[in-house]
Amino acid sequence: MLANTLVNDRLPAGFVYVSGSARLNGAPLADPAGGGGPALRFSLGGLVKGAQATLSYRVRVGVGAQGTTGVNAAQAVSGGVVSNRASASVQVKRRSVCCRGLSDRQGLWPIAMQWRAGSG
Repeated sequence: MLANTLVNDRLPAGFVYVSGSARLNGAPLADPAGGGGPALRFSLGGLVKGAQATLSYRVRVGVGAQGTTGVNAAQAVSGGVVSNRASASVQVKRRSVCCRGLSDRQGLWPIAMQWRAGSG
């Protein structure tokens, strides 16, 4: 068991975490430390070694993100065990975002990161 697993997540410029949107494997999860970001720390609790966990949440893309390629990077930590760094990028263009079909009508964008808990 990997006790007290944390995920440190750094949002790109202009991206803001939406309160109440965090999910762990589809179930509601407490909001992270760090408010709207950019540095977030999610507490996942204990994870069984070898199990896969999916953390998802929504962000608002603001004016500060226009005309950039935003890279979201996150890493899970449990005691001395550290995961590989997961990252995803999105190119934000003027007046639109490249992955238009992913947003909902409120301008919210889903983010999902996946980890497999250490097997050693």
